[in-house]
Amino acid sequence: LLSARQWVYAALPYAWVLFSAIGAAILSRPLARLTYEQDSREGTFRYTHVRVRTYAESIAFYSGEDREAANADATLKGALANQRRLILSIFPLNMFQEMTLFGASLWGFVIGAVAASLDRTCNATNAMTSQLLMAQEIGRVFATIINTSSIIAGFGGNSSRVADLLRALDAVEAAGAQRAGSAHQSHVDDATTLRADGLTLQTPKGEVLYPSLSFDAARSTAIMGPSGCGKSSLLRV
Repeated sequence: LLSARQWVYAALPYAWVLFSAIGAAILSRPLARLTYEQDSREGTFRYTHVRVRTYAESIAFYSGEDREAANADATLKGALANQRRLILSIFPLNMFQEMTLFGASLWGFVIGAVAASLDRTCNATNAMTSQLLMAQEIGRVFATIINTSSIIAGFGGNSSRVADLLRALDAVEAAGAQRAGSAHQSHVDDATTLRADGLTLQTPKGEVLYPSLSFDAARSTAIMGPSGCGKSSLLRV
């Protein structure tokens, strides 16, 4: 049988496993939130580029280059700042995981050596060694599990983003079905639906495109003219 002191030695590796699990849970707690926020910020930054490419003509027409550049810079700085916070959160967790894995291997040797030096009884030492070897192996298994905490936290953040995307797609689909139902019930005749009288259109730089434009647009209206005459500019109105 093991003495009370030997039972304490045998319980220390399990206490180390418990300490490691609690420490990893605390250190990995912000990772899911930061990973979610990083994915969101990077998505916003990519959308900023897509929007500039899609609406380049409108941005140039309304002299919005400076505003779009400032918006892109702010979006990039936000993504980089959050990436720094994510790295600073991952670094202590990785260090703690390495310490946990190293400690799980070291505890058995240290406690075994101390126990052997304090109690040289053959039977007690053999029983103590058996307990320590089992605890050491359990410690290694738990350390391996704890090492996956950062992966699990990152997966949780990415899963939250996917869930948000699915909810947004469901909302778009429901809105589209509602609009389709309303359009099916409505009736638009061929009478005039849009009328302009003396419309003047000029660019933000002061260039007049239409000094005085009047028209009646029915349900189906074609706008025709050579390239650069202002068809797209009229549609922006």
